[in-house]
Amino acid sequence: PNPGAAPIHQANSTKPQITEINHHFLSDIHKYCTFSNTEAALQKQLLSAIPATFINHVRDEMLGFANVSVLTILDHLDTTYGQLTTDDLDNNTTTMHKERKTAQPGR
Repeated sequence: PNPGAAPIHQANSTKPQITEINHHFLSDIHKYCTFSNTEAALQKQLLSAIPATFINHVRDEMLGFANVSVLTILDHLDTTYGQLTTDDLDNNTTTMHKERKTAQPGR
């Protein structure tokens, strides 16, 4: 979660206490920023890679995907479209390697 505003130190806090509290706060800020930046980058990748028809159900009318987490998108995809089994992957591999008949121009 967002750590919020900088801590307000009590009047009787010692310098080491203030330093420790500030250190924890700055660490929390760093973790939050790292999480937020990673979440935004992952969301951008997901939204560019997945056709909108698969994820429009979780899209907000006014905000779009601004408040939709990557976890929400992935959960929706998993719940709605299921998981691939080993058999599915084997069938896809077999289908990919089948020789295809293609129309040749001029015939």
